[in-house]
Amino acid sequence: MKTRLRRAAPTLLIALGLALASLAVPRPSWGASGPASTSEDASQDEAAKDEADTYGRDNPRAMLIGLFEALTANDLPRLVHYMEGEQPGSKASFQRAARLAEAMDRYGKLKARIALSLDPEGDLDDGLPPDREDIGTLELETGPVPIMARRITASEAPTPRAAPLETATDGADGGQGALWLISRESVEAAIAAAPALAPGDDSALHVKERTMLLGAPLSSWALIAGVGLALFIGIVLAFRALCRLIGLEQAGRAHQPGAEIIMALAPPAALIAVYAAIEHFAAPLGAGLAERTAIARYSGIVVGLAAVWLGWRLTGTLSRIAVWRMRAREQMQWIGPLKFAMRMIRLGLVAYAVATLLATFAIDVTAGLAALGVGGLALALGARKAVEDLVGSILVLSDKPVRVGDLCKVNGHTGHVLDIGLRSTRIRTLDRTILAIPNSHFADGEIENLAVRDRFFVDQYFGIPFSAGSTGIMRTLEAARSVIAANPDYIEETCPIRFLGFGDCSYRFRIHAHLHCDSFADGFYRQERLILAVLERLETMGLEVALPAQHLELAGDASRS
Repeated sequence: MKTRLRRAAPTLLIALGLALASLAVPRPSWGASGPASTSEDASQDEAAKDEADTYGRDNPRAMLIGLFEALTANDLPRLVHYMEGEQPGSKASFQRAARLAEAMDRYGKLKARIALSLDPEGDLDDGLPPDREDIGTLELETGPVPIMARRITASEAPTPRAAPLETATDGADGGQGALWLISRESVEAAIAAAPALAPGDDSALHVKERTMLLGAPLSSWALIAGVGLALFIGIVLAFRALCRLIGLEQAGRAHQPGAEIIMALAPPAALIAVYAAIEHFAAPLGAGLAERTAIARYSGIVVGLAAVWLGWRLTGTLSRIAVWRMRAREQMQWIGPLKFAMRMIRLGLVAYAVATLLATFAIDVTAGLAALGVGGLALALGARKAVEDLVGSILVLSDKPVRVGDLCKVNGHTGHVLDIGLRSTRIRTLDRTILAIPNSHFADGEIENLAVRDRFFVDQYFGIPFSAGSTGIMRTLEAARSVIAANPDYIEETCPIRFLGFGDCSYRFRIHAHLHCDSFADGFYRQERLILAVLERLETMGLEVALPAQHLELAGDASRS
């Protein structure tokens, strides 16, 4: 296995490099203009980079991220740039930004960033006007009020697109693209809900520093990591103590399905309940917008991973219950496909968890999926053996030459089938070792299933001395035939005992018969009883079985005497 991985490593690295290169290298547009369009596209890409908005207002998602950062830091000079109709550098605009920040901190709820579009035109299928985008709500006492973003042209914006951050308030025009800002109506609704500033009170106009960790205030981490984990551990310990008290744990060990399912679901269900409750009660407990958003974001991650954990445990538990019942009913042919389906479900859960985690951090997974289309061929060539083994496992499970628990002989190896996995089939050999055979070799090899043997073939040879003569030959044939015919396991057929003629040191006979048997091992036991019965009859008749012997005569040299 290690040698195979070592040999495949260079090919895998090349395949991954091609896939990454397909993401990094811009694709030329081969149209009517021919190869010259490549330089034109490159110049357009450079121009687009130059025109990128400093504050990230080019699309709804980037605008939401920048708005949240400004609100979290209470950076009013920066927040003004996200408000429609405000003038950067104006004290009145700063005051309105302070009231907007206060209203958002008390009542605001922003959408998850992954829910917003990366398209500069926004989501055109959301049922809103083309220049509008729903980015959150204000949870007021009178009812929820939507927070709308509006797309405006750069000429309408008080802030230029490409101006550096430190000089963004000087009003220089830097581009003509569209920008997304909080609509004037949403700004007015938020300001109306916020308390008015006292005359001459400028304390709210200063930037308030806040200690952040991974985009969340430390207070949020105290609630998420501290309180959440403490509650989860406490619930799990209490549940285990209760299970021991009422005997649920012993019932699970005794293969009671209900108890096993409850034991499997309890820990992940407790984790989901704890973090769902933390997210729900964050606002009533007085958490601000930054805390609520961070709690919602990371609690969502924990809840999603807990859901995957729940599916993982539930799949394994149901699989164990089903396998136990199949063994009890001797339906061994379904154990292999069931375990294969369980592994595929778990593989899907892991893929879903990874994709969800990447999407939560606003990492676009579609580009990676597109790269698989470009580098898929190279990757498939690098992982050819793995693909062959996977296809081999499907062939073995569909063709069913052996089942889990069967005694078989594969490529000269004999043993019981323990498991048919995605990559290999494991066999417990007669020496009590575990032999893993790649499924590609297993499917292509010669497989002899010894467990499905419905009868045992007895093929034994013996002889009697030459001194017995023809009378001894006749008596031996009659005695052996009568013993074999009287055996209850004998399956009647023509000539079960045969005289083969002259051997090297005896007359040769062959027992050629089939016996009923329940298993491969049981066949040897029944063969043993038949052979002993034949020997016992021959002994009572005074006939002995000849042993291989050689006569050596030594004679002296007469010429020397």
